[in-house]
Amino acid sequence: MTRPPQPQPYPGDPETVLPGRVLVRLPYADALGQPMTGVVTVINRARLVAPDGTVVPASSVRVDVPDGWLSAHLLPATYQLKAQLRSRDGGTFVDDETITVHADGTVTRRT
Repeated sequence: MTRPPQPQPYPGDPETVLPGRVLVRLPYADALGQPMTGVVTVINRARLVAPDGTVVPASSVRVDVPDGWLSAHLLPATYQLKAQLRSRDGGTFVDDETITVHADGTVTRRT
């Protein structure tokens, strides 16, 4: 019997940032400040190499936003974020922005 998918990391697990990466946490909320849920596609358009030698080709990945927060470990670089979000009242919205993740842990957002 297969087990249903479990959230990763498991609730209560400590957040461990992978070597050379930055933990990026960005909030998504509606006009009333209520958290939105959905999926964000994170797109990098350049080949990246992590400090441990791992090659990350130009690619994209989908990240769930279960509680109004995008949470991802990203290498310092510029990324495009394409979000498909839902509000608590069932409205659906899209958002498209570019972020730059800096090695010092800061994130610059541009729409």
